[in-house]
Amino acid sequence: SCLITNISHIIGDGMSQVEVLYRLIDEEPAKTWEQFEELIADKNESSIEGQDVRAKGKRPKQKVSKFRAAKIFIGGVFGGVFAVFGRPDPKTSLKLKTVTTVSVEKRQALTERIDMEKLKELKSNIEGATINDVLIVLLTICIKKYFDEHDKKKIGKLSASFPINLRARGQDNLDQYGSPHNVWAYGMMPLHLRYKNKIELIWKVKKTLDDAKLSPNPVVQLQLGKMVAPILPLKAMNGVALNVANKATVQLSNVAGPGKAVSIAGYTIDEMAFQLFSPLGLYLGIISYNGQVSCSINADSSLGDPEEIAKHWKVEFDALYDEVMSQGEIRRPRTCF
Repeated sequence: SCLITNISHIIGDGMSQVEVLYRLIDEEPAKTWEQFEELIADKNESSIEGQDVRAKGKRPKQKVSKFRAAKIFIGGVFGGVFAVFGRPDPKTSLKLKTVTTVSVEKRQALTERIDMEKLKELKSNIEGATINDVLIVLLTICIKKYFDEHDKKKIGKLSASFPINLRARGQDNLDQYGSPHNVWAYGMMPLHLRYKNKIELIWKVKKTLDDAKLSPNPVVQLQLGKMVAPILPLKAMNGVALNVANKATVQLSNVAGPGKAVSIAGYTIDEMAFQLFSPLGLYLGIISYNGQVSCSINADSSLGDPEEIAKHWKVEFDALYDEVMSQGEIRRPRTCF
């Protein structure tokens, strides 16, 4: 049997919707936000969505040079402007030709599951790496494999996005208009589809994700949106919003589900999956549950077959695991900056 829940992202961000999930299961749910944060604290490392900006930081701040910090800041400002007014990624078999025209039909695929303990073992063999770094490396490899098989033409620079809720901590109640204070923007990152080997890809992805945590890109998007919204007609503003949402080739999310098997109405849940039904061309949603990690792929019906991406997930993880573990501890490359 299958239980399907449909919750609008207008109502809540990914973190709050996982809280709804915890209230559906038979175990005693968390009764406050603080209890919920504590409940999933050990799973937060695997989350790539920058949604929970309210949570107290549990990791030490990144130590970066002034030169690198300035570079990230300037790049983030230009990136935020480009996210609103720039051109979308070039057309491929995974990219909508017109970002404002999407079909109502979606195709879904679900990957095989990979073992969380092996995932942790792999990341521990790479200096400074997180589970999230490894998962993005794996997704990048799967997308590259797809293009190698289905897009014969040269692929230009492509990007991925992930939703960020900039809502301030403490704004847990509804405002006077019934809104839950959600303030959405997008984190943007390049897809590194050109690399000599998987180890090089790991460091490219890690640097990108570390920079994204310090980038002002989402804040710039938000402020530009506030500036142009009052002067644009509603139809034009909707077009801008769709353009920002579909600028990247793929949107990513990562949700930490229950770490052990749970049940609903007495029935044990074998597997969990997230699907995003929205005006997006391609969505890849990672979820961990009961010591396993899988990825749901949702694609517009006009795009390529999502099964052709999903089939690489387990195979490429095993190959990545073997390559990394065969080299002993992998040290971070040293640079002047």
